[in-house]
Amino acid sequence: MKIFGLRIIPNSQFKDLKAAAEIALNIVPSETAKAVLALKQTEIGAAVANNIEAISSKSLTGADKFEAVLANTLPLVADFLTGKGLEVAIAEIEDIGRALVQSVFNDFKSTTAGKIAGLILQLFKLI
Repeated sequence: MKIFGLRIIPNSQFKDLKAAAEIALNIVPSETAKAVLALKQTEIGAAVANNIEAISSKSLTGADKFEAVLANTLPLVADFLTGKGLEVAIAEIEDIGRALVQSVFNDFKSTTAGKIAGLILQLFKLI
């Protein structure tokens, strides 16, 4: 109910909202998740998506496709970091590259990741 533009909610609903807010505030992305999100916002994210799309029609196993996309992604990440003044070896960024490729795949090609993510967020009352 609204009174003077304010929404009045029952105490039980207020408690549910408060609990959901506490959960949301306690879910802090890891440093890796933050780095992957940041890289996805660069031209690398688009390149990975294009690479996934291009390789999707090839007759390779899913694991082989993933490794092929990863092999193309790691030099992009290394070049990007080098351009920002960080000297890194390919082996040092492999885990970030794997997370990046999987995240981009989940966003654009996975038929189940988005649905499961939505269910998880509902479970925690974040949507």
